Amino acid sequence: MTTNDDMNWLLLGLSTRLNDLETAVANGNARIAHLDAQIIGLTDEFQRAIAHLKKGVKEVATVFLASGSGDSKTQT
Repeated sequence: MTTNDDMNWLLLGLSTRLNDLETAVANGNARIAHLDAQIIGLTDEFQRAIAHLKKGVKEVATVFLASGSGDSKTQT
């Protein structure tokens, strides 16, 4: 083999490795994008659950306070 053949073989190998690397990076980016969408969905679910819990705690506290003050007013 000549030096040109060696250089061509080396460049072909580098090109193949670069293509493989680009494919791996693209696949990794696609996975990250998919996970990002799932995380955003979970975050939205958590926010709704927390808002629901806040509303429930507020309702329980309101009823509890109203029944406590209402009992003492109706009994006097």
